[in-house]
Amino acid sequence: MSIASIVPLEDGWEKIKTEGIKVLEEFLDTGHIRQTVPQTTDPKKPRNVFSKANYAELYTTVYNMCTQRTPNNWSEQLYKRYGDAMTDYVQRQVLPALHDKTDIALMKELLHRWSNHKIYVKWMDRFFTYLDRYYVKLQSVEPLHNRGYTIFNTQVFQVCIKDTRAALLRVINLERQGEHIDQDLVKGVIEIFIDLGLGSVNLYNTEFEEAFLPATSDYFVRQASGWLSEDSFPEYLRKAEEALNAEDQRVNAYLHRTTQVKLKHV
Repeated sequence: MSIASIVPLEDGWEKIKTEGIKVLEEFLDTGHIRQTVPQTTDPKKPRNVFSKANYAELYTTVYNMCTQRTPNNWSEQLYKRYGDAMTDYVQRQVLPALHDKTDIALMKELLHRWSNHKIYVKWMDRFFTYLDRYYVKLQSVEPLHNRGYTIFNTQVFQVCIKDTRAALLRVINLERQGEHIDQDLVKGVIEIFIDLGLGSVNLYNTEFEEAFLPATSDYFVRQASGWLSEDSFPEYLRKAEEALNAEDQRVNAYLHRTTQVKLKHV
């Protein structure tokens, strides 16, 4: 490789940042896509944020920066900057948007921001594919996809997880009391716990289910006490069976399937 063809770190990063990251962030913030990017005619498919040529150019830039010989191999620096760019964005744009929100407003904003973050991770993973394929495996570091999810978990979700859990428990109780709720919203927020577990339900179990099950028990202890004092025994049994069926439907609608067995023991 000739000296003239070497991509300096800051020059290469400026190109990635300007033509890739900033364009992506503008789309997430405003929905704006450059007119030069061709779009599919299928309304069910997501819009293209980058053209094939845009993507190929960014991929090639990363490839070149990762295949140059030492001391001009920038794999380690790009791996770090991948995380730094994402962390900067969530601290600058996502956390302020969630600040002071509670209940349904918090759930809606959190789900919106998580949906955006998955788009962010998807495109960043595409740009940095070569880095993920070789540097990550050789160095045994966290894969880029997982790293992107971990950043959202540590920087965003852990900040609002207590309020999110409280909002979920409140809205589920409202449904138990006969109110109509947005089940798609609840399901979407519940899936954040599952998605951020990176293939494990541990986060869902410890941060949601361990609060949900005792709260469910407390709710039905209160309900059963009222039924016993007000209703005949056959009516009590009917209401209990109806409540159990409703909980089964709730699992099917928006909870993780592993919760179903545990609910029968509360």
